Amino acid sequence: MSVLRIVIILIIPLIAIAVTVAIALAKGKKTQISSSDIFISVLPIIIGAVIAFFSVFLFVPIGPILLLEVISIVISAVLLNSKLANGKSLNNSQNTAVPATVVSKRYDVIGENIAYCVSFNIEGKGITEFTVPLSQFEIMNEGESGTITYRDNVFFSFIK
Repeated sequence: MSVLRIVIILIIPLIAIAVTVAIALAKGKKTQISSSDIFISVLPIIIGAVIAFFSVFLFVPIGPILLLEVISIVISAVLLNSKLANGKSLNNSQNTAVPATVVSKRYDVIGENIAYCVSFNIEGKGITEFTVPLSQFEIMNEGESGTITYRDNVFFSFIK
């Protein structure tokens, strides 16, 4: 196997994956994008690299291999762009502070982690559940009223 084939088959897809993930993480700070969205975005590159790797053993000329990898990178870029465009922008949202009442409290054990969840009856919105820090979870009691501050689905504070 020549050096050129190794570069095309291994190095180009690895660089493309690294660039895709870096862009997604940088843009993901401003929008809500999940790790599964990132994985779906790099999946075409991975599939193209696997096909290119096995095509070496079938003695396929280098031109079609390179074309396949370029197409997979373009598909990946289109997928990533659509995921970023569809993500909710956190910068455009405003913090919301409204009257609310604590309806219920619960916690979920996920492996070694514990998620503390509190349901609030928010004026004009109805019952909404937020994951809250332990310090806030401990001082809230069911039936208490106060002011909740949140943005989209992110909890900030509850003041009695």
